[in-house]
Amino acid sequence: MLLKSIVILRLSCLFVLAVVMLLSGGCEGKITIIGLTSANLTLTAEDIAVTEVWLRMRVDNPREGISFRLLRNDSIIYNEPLINSDTRLYDKGLLPAHTYYYRVSLFKDGILLAQSAEQAVTTMDTTSHDFVWETYTIESPYGSALLQDVAIIDENDIWAVGAIAADSIQPGKRHNALHFDGSVWEMKRIIYVIPGHYIVSSIRWIFAFSKNDIWFGNSVHWDGQMFNNADIAIDIFTGIGINKMWGNPEGEFYLVGNQGTIAYSPDSGVSWQKLISGIDTRIQDIWGITDLSTGQEIVLSLASKAHSSDSSAVLQISDNNVIKIQTNGLPSYGWFEGIWSGNGREWYVCGSGLYRTKELNLPWEEVTGLPPIFMNDIQGNKRNDLFVAGDLGLVAHWNGTTWRVYPRMPGVYYGLAVKDDLVVAVGQELRGFVGGPASIVIGRRN
Repeated sequence: MLLKSIVILRLSCLFVLAVVMLLSGGCEGKITIIGLTSANLTLTAEDIAVTEVWLRMRVDNPREGISFRLLRNDSIIYNEPLINSDTRLYDKGLLPAHTYYYRVSLFKDGILLAQSAEQAVTTMDTTSHDFVWETYTIESPYGSALLQDVAIIDENDIWAVGAIAADSIQPGKRHNALHFDGSVWEMKRIIYVIPGHYIVSSIRWIFAFSKNDIWFGNSVHWDGQMFNNADIAIDIFTGIGINKMWGNPEGEFYLVGNQGTIAYSPDSGVSWQKLISGIDTRIQDIWGITDLSTGQEIVLSLASKAHSSDSSAVLQISDNNVIKIQTNGLPSYGWFEGIWSGNGREWYVCGSGLYRTKELNLPWEEVTGLPPIFMNDIQGNKRNDLFVAGDLGLVAHWNGTTWRVYPRMPGVYYGLAVKDDLVVAVGQELRGFVGGPASIVIGRRN
């Protein structure tokens, strides 16, 4: 009888040891779930911000009646039924530049079935609000001066575009660009040539790939040596204004404009085709970026119409198809000008307020902490280092946890560019109730 008891005890110990080994063996975040058929549990960090983390939990062949519990260090973040085999988990209210440890466990009827390996996650740090600012005023004694867009090549190579009547010898002769060499702004005339005519029209936008590859909104291209006619989608946009351009280094270009018009070039502007947007609203802006978690390029454009209940549309362009993205949460009568993303997953739109969606299938939420001033543009480096610019000389910086609004001039900033520790905003100073000189502000981070 004693021998039988010893045998049973030894078998029980072996069973417990096997269970312990199973529960502690998931060094890659995977573990066999006890009592289920070859199921695996995986927990990975998918996206990390300054105070937020997105995790992905995957369970192979889940059974009914299972619940899961997510721990951050010793705090329970989730404790609820398992619905899907692939679940995205969100945690917020974290500290910047801080390491947290996450683990997910599966339960059935209160009994632990499996738990993942511990996943260490370090949040992003905040960026500095400390910038040194320089303001430049471009007087126009022979008419108004207005700058609408700007591009940064480097701190000694910056372009701003618009319309400036500032020639004392020929008062009516227009300039449409300014170039900064690190010391001074030089007025330029970017000329579109028609046989027998030289056209210096106002320029609404600029897009620069490099110092030798710059595209201007009056259908002119700079190749590093000279300015050449570009005839940017001229057949598609005849009589229709082009508002913005975006392109990738592989030579895929997109143009957006009035009446819902979108044009696409697969070959660096050599040929163009019109894409069917399904709307007739003015498309204000376009932005593209690679989703860091999937490697997929995401291209979104923003359409908006003032004083309309159908005021805004966010359009995704993929494989020459245009589809509407949900805009739940955006105000019905809002008017928006700019769209931007730093990682392809989290997106912002600005105009009648600033709104963010954590991912494209979720509602948009208003971003607080800014004055109630209309915003014309949004640009940044990453999600912890972005700027907005707008009316009343608004320039503000988000460092990942707080906003800093910088001293404002009495005017409007229409265009904004950000590159590393340099930010440039361009627009027009107001004098009284009329337009005055062009205004430029350059901020350099300490």
